[in-house]
Amino acid sequence: QHMQHTILIVISTLQAWGGAERVASILANQLHQLGHRVHICTWYARQHEYPVDPAIIRNCLEELSWWPLSFVTKLFSRARHLAAYCKQHRITHTISFMEEASIPNIWSRLLFNNPAKRIVSIRQSITNMPTISRWLIPYVYRYADAIVPNSKQEARRCEHLYKLPANKIQAIANPIRELPAPSALPAQHEQLLNNERFTYMTVWRLSAEKDHHLMISSFATIQEQHPDTQLIILGEWAERTALTALIEHHDLIDHVHLLWRVDDVFAYLRKADCFVFTSRYEWFPNALIEAMSCQLPIISTDCTTGPKEIIKQEVTSFEPVTSVSIEQYGILVPVWDQGALTQAMLMLLEQPKLRTQLSKQTQTKVKEFALPEIIKQRTTLLNNL
Repeated sequence: QHMQHTILIVISTLQAWGGAERVASILANQLHQLGHRVHICTWYARQHEYPVDPAIIRNCLEELSWWPLSFVTKLFSRARHLAAYCKQHRITHTISFMEEASIPNIWSRLLFNNPAKRIVSIRQSITNMPTISRWLIPYVYRYADAIVPNSKQEARRCEHLYKLPANKIQAIANPIRELPAPSALPAQHEQLLNNERFTYMTVWRLSAEKDHHLMISSFATIQEQHPDTQLIILGEWAERTALTALIEHHDLIDHVHLLWRVDDVFAYLRKADCFVFTSRYEWFPNALIEAMSCQLPIISTDCTTGPKEIIKQEVTSFEPVTSVSIEQYGILVPVWDQGALTQAMLMLLEQPKLRTQLSKQTQTKVKEFALPEIIKQRTTLLNNL
């Protein structure tokens, strides 16, 4: 029997290009289509946001968010607002994404008697969060009704490292977007993607954990041996001076191309020969699954958390790999290891049979992240609380 709920999704922003923001918008739209009454509360408004159904009620605390208050004081103010909002609109469940939303979500019950069931979604490893969040989370999150990390590895860390209640923890992966119908590339990029060069591609924002130095340094070695190659970086960055300087240092200005905030990532992924991912740490890399859905062979650093669960057929240990490891659904290499990454990139360049094999096998894995399967897990959790 279908149970109808009134659900409030809480997240700092719905800004496009964010992974948590994408998942929150997808979840809101899907729950609305299933007949639930859905509200969204954000702390900030952004010009470029993921689309949500117009029938979904939006509430933005932009004015409150910009108050010159301390971090903790701001959390209290948001918690008070959430409690009042949930009582006014008879919210039955709140689903919060990331600690800036999840801590006020839980405090709204503890301090202001919010009657709604509280689900907190952990979007990144707690270990990599700011110090104050790392300190608060073990004490605060235990009062949630459900704790939803997006990887099994982080679920284990929540239980064993941060001593959160095991009976409240359920790992639910990110859903993959449905592949849009093939679309044409913008005219200015047609020649770039329709040439005879072997194309490595990645999708990232310009931040330290993405390890752009490792990526470009490894590609520089490839280029010396195989001049008919190129690296396409799709992403978002406010400041690209350092990245451009690194490309110029390796004399790769004609072979590494930075494409800023493209409209249809899949149109570009379909033109690549290989997808390379070099993060030092992650939360759950949506980009890997999206590349797999385009039948691309994958190379990824074996960082925490996510890549191993996506690329290995069965995970029996989360110990990081120490050398190039060809797995069922891609290739894992050690974090920081330029030699191993270069070796893996050469393998996929020089071994067409391996590329074809991995490309075919990815289609089995992506089914685990299909939207209907992930939404089923989410709605089952809602109904069981």
